[in-house]
Amino acid sequence: MKLRKLSMILFLLLISTGFTSAVRYIEYDFRYGELFSGGYTKTDIPLASVNAAGYVCGDSECSFASSELWGGDIMNSGNKDEIVLAYPTHLQSQNGYGVFFYKPGYITWEQGGIKWSGMEPGEQNSPKFSNTVYITKAQMCRAQIDEFSVLNTDKPNIPVIMNVSASLDAATHAALGHAGPIDYVPDPLKGKYYSVNTSVELNIYDSAGHVVYNNITDVLIEFSGKERTSFKWVPNEADEYFAVVSSYVTDKKCLESEVMEATKEFNVLEEEPEGMCYTLLNNLTALPIFAQKGDKIGIDVEKLSNLAFKGNLYPLPTWLDLEIYNENFQLIHAETRLADANPDNTGFIKESFEWESTAEGMLTIIIYAIADDCPFKDNLEEIESINYHIYHVPECSDGADNDADGYIDYPDDFGCSSEDDDSEANDGDFQCNDGIDNDN
Repeated sequence: MKLRKLSMILFLLLISTGFTSAVRYIEYDFRYGELFSGGYTKTDIPLASVNAAGYVCGDSECSFASSELWGGDIMNSGNKDEIVLAYPTHLQSQNGYGVFFYKPGYITWEQGGIKWSGMEPGEQNSPKFSNTVYITKAQMCRAQIDEFSVLNTDKPNIPVIMNVSASLDAATHAALGHAGPIDYVPDPLKGKYYSVNTSVELNIYDSAGHVVYNNITDVLIEFSGKERTSFKWVPNEADEYFAVVSSYVTDKKCLESEVMEATKEFNVLEEEPEGMCYTLLNNLTALPIFAQKGDKIGIDVEKLSNLAFKGNLYPLPTWLDLEIYNENFQLIHAETRLADANPDNTGFIKESFEWESTAEGMLTIIIYAIADDCPFKDNLEEIESINYHIYHVPECSDGADNDADGYIDYPDDFGCSSEDDDSEANDGDFQCNDGIDNDN
């Protein structure tokens, strides 16, 4: 009987221990980091008042959440630069958990594939495992602006007419992309923590260089998304005009921002075209948005060319000149093509170019368009341009032997600490860069 009583006591003690330590406690330490084009820089600067929201992943990519951790409560580190989070003893899903660490004015840190489970007595006071979380800001932000169009509101297939409303539209892309690793973004975080505040400004100049129209609007763009901005303008004089739509990131997630522009040269007529040819050019784009040197860049534009005679419009072929300039405005690529006539006098057709990027930095892409075989003296052209940034590729992931040591990129080149390292040179502690097990 005594042995049986002792066994029962031990069983009850185990049950009791399990109940008091029915979770895993993991510590997270918060530090400041900065994002750049090739990765991020870590610092030892502590950050306090960081939030944590946890979810049970509904699939292997964590593209949706099946439930919430911590009863849906948002955890906060308060005035400390660390937080201890408790995970259930039994894993709630084989897909694991996704946790979002966020703070106003910073870029959210995601941690996916978390599968902590089991029991470790005493962890609530001294967690066995800890992680460093880097809450970051972007060193430089650029909001690509493209798809700029200027159209006659009443008749989109003819030039803008004096005293008739013109619509001007452009697309602004988010300066920041959703890098993951969690596909799911909780709705409460989208507006403030997964979007970028951006200012969009339109200026229209007449042939004398005077501003005849100005408008500034603020847009909130979700990470990896884009927003169209529309303007209305009624010209009161026939002239040649130059329109510039620009973007500037105002969000505190960015330490600095660089202005991006799209431009268009176009004509405003006194009346509907007659005895002339004209070309309309709109929606110039270049993809991908975050391109690197060596990437293939797809350049698209929409065009329409017509001959106007005795009240009728007749489609014409279009000459297109593409020019690409580097940040010093030196020509680095040019090509010319004769594009087929639009199938009718109302429909724009898309023309596509492809170019393998040979430069880094801020580029300017320009397309000139004019009708072919025009029998009249007046043959109105249009010109569109966009800024396009080619991002730098770190030496340790560029596929080149930059230090001529016979090794290329991380991890083969011992001078590389990671793929984001921008120097292949073996400039650290020699024994730690020689590829030899010096201490066995």
